[in-house]
Amino acid sequence: MRIAAVSALAALRGEAAADVMRPFITQRDPALAIVAAAALAASNADADLTLAEDTLRRYAEDSRDQGTPWRLQVARALGDVRNPAFRSLLVPLMYDADLEVARAAIESAGLLGGDDFLVVPPLVSLMRNRRLKSAARAVLTGYGESVVAPLAYFMRDREEDKWVRRHVPSTLAALPFPASVAALLDALDDPDGFIRYKAVAALDRLHRVHPELVIDKAIATRHANVEAARAFNALTLHYNLFVAGGIDRGTLLSRALNEKYTRALNRTLTLLGLVHGTGDVAAVRHSLRVGDARQRSRAIEYLDNLLEGDSRKRVMLLIDEMPEDERIRKGNVLYRTRTRDVEDTLAQLLHDEDQSIASAAVLLVADRKVWTLADDLEYVLAHRDVRDQDVFEAASWALAASRMDEQRRKALWLEPLPAVELADRLRNVPLFHFTDVNELFRLARLGRQVRYETGRALYQRGGPVDSVQFLLDGRVTITGRDGARDLRAPLALGVEELLEGAPMSAAVTAEEPSITLLLSANDFLTLLSENVELAEGIFRMMIESRSLVAGHTLIRGSLAPDLKNRTVEDLRPVDRVLLMQSSPLLAHATAAQLWGLSAIAQPLAVEPGKAVIERGGEAAILIVLSGSLAVDAPDGGGTATAGDVIGMYETLAGVTLDASVTAINTAHVLRLDRDALFELLADYTDLLQGVFSKLLRQRAADQAVAAP
Repeated sequence: MRIAAVSALAALRGEAAADVMRPFITQRDPALAIVAAAALAASNADADLTLAEDTLRRYAEDSRDQGTPWRLQVARALGDVRNPAFRSLLVPLMYDADLEVARAAIESAGLLGGDDFLVVPPLVSLMRNRRLKSAARAVLTGYGESVVAPLAYFMRDREEDKWVRRHVPSTLAALPFPASVAALLDALDDPDGFIRYKAVAALDRLHRVHPELVIDKAIATRHANVEAARAFNALTLHYNLFVAGGIDRGTLLSRALNEKYTRALNRTLTLLGLVHGTGDVAAVRHSLRVGDARQRSRAIEYLDNLLEGDSRKRVMLLIDEMPEDERIRKGNVLYRTRTRDVEDTLAQLLHDEDQSIASAAVLLVADRKVWTLADDLEYVLAHRDVRDQDVFEAASWALAASRMDEQRRKALWLEPLPAVELADRLRNVPLFHFTDVNELFRLARLGRQVRYETGRALYQRGGPVDSVQFLLDGRVTITGRDGARDLRAPLALGVEELLEGAPMSAAVTAEEPSITLLLSANDFLTLLSENVELAEGIFRMMIESRSLVAGHTLIRGSLAPDLKNRTVEDLRPVDRVLLMQSSPLLAHATAAQLWGLSAIAQPLAVEPGKAVIERGGEAAILIVLSGSLAVDAPDGGGTATAGDVIGMYETLAGVTLDASVTAINTAHVLRLDRDALFELLADYTDLLQGVFSKLLRQRAADQAVAAP
């Protein structure tokens, strides 16, 4: 209002506007000085512009706590300043320590439009900040097609922060232009498998939501063939070591190779979906993953008839039913490779481009004492990319161990452990049973190793939880309301309390010398935000053995009277928001979060007798708007009517729906698919925490009811 009033006064005074502004700037009231300076920024006189800039800069650079309100006002005022010379004042405010100031600066950047790209690089870098990522992405996508080129540049830049690069594909997926498609196709050549995965997912989303966009089928097919080759390479390396070589499959390297194979196969099938139809190939992929023998057989036969040429050979090699040794033999013929012995395979893996794979190979060399590969370890230290710190650390640790006797080797425990050793121990923490090995390495890098002597407290009961700790070695006593328990490593501590936003529920004390990996609350929540796969794994672990799923496939709800009997055709945007709010897990979501959820919800009209989800199908959240659906489930199921929610827990857990959902009469529903839901949760960490909190309380309530 002040800006508007002073600006109106300046307009009324015409050429005398500068004379009107100066008295306000020189007064002691910072609020008036800031609004006057913002209005004076429209002057044509150099002296006036200098006065306005000096005034705004003085308050923008006041880093004291008492200066926060003035920095906030400057950030907001700059959104109304059209003079490009003042844009540079906005950039530092976007990085302000106060989140409200930073958000205001980001919003002002959105008001200025995308014609001045001074603000684009900081907005791109802020996608690395979990608290500001959503706001920065919203501004970038609001700029439209003009921002695609700079986003593509940052994604290609190998020197850029890798997590900034990894967030670009999802942003491009919200920009439905041919240039976005071209940039994402170009990203399929990136050596970073995570970027390739995000690029494929972004292309898949664009193809489904905007089928009018043309995706070059030849390029998609070529990359599908490349990914199929990557999948077989991981498969044959695993076979060499853990089948032909007889090594225990319960190693970090075995898990890493299996995950690499699965990721490459998923990228292969998703890319083929861009060529042959996303719906059909997605159904095939789901059948291959969770279907019974008959479903798998039909899916394999369908792909066999659909594909041709090199694609058919490569894909059928991976999915056709055959003995493992026959698959490897056929693949070696197709790719002109051969089965190698353990030492030769390990030597190859030490130089793998994926440093998680290479580090895990180093660990296996050290554990099996294959010191004939010491020269290869020395070569790794001399020639590996300097940015691959995990591999350097692992190789140095292994070479040090190779030159020590057993007693001195044990003494290495007194030194900080390398990331590969930490990742190897973290994988045994139940919370991380479904977490990707690459994320275990990231946890290891972010965390701080803490050693506790006997009797030392890790947590106080009732105290704030500002960090989570993962017990990697040793034993602790957990003393809570129900008494004391002694537990050994591996163990996660403080995670549930942090996710629920609650004080520590029990005291935790070391019963013997123990080692933990400690992550600050901010670092742990950042991990959840930046890689939703970690959050998915935790959800799955929390709902393990379907303790929450059982009996909760159908959740009863209710609708406001004005929402009942609506059809999807007359459903207003605000009605979608109110429907989202009716869900028990989303009751405390903010307005912005509910709007985001409503945007990804698909309205569906289902005819009588038609199945919405088949039993064993991929789960999705269904919110019933009108009509009725039959939910046939082992736990009894029932009839879902207006306001009821189906498949909430299964969707979060990533399990199949052990129920069939069929329309009894014409029904209108909103459907939230899992991929879109988790992508949104990654942008809103507080919403993610809220859902976790609701799940934890529901689990506690169920356990209380089940207790004798």
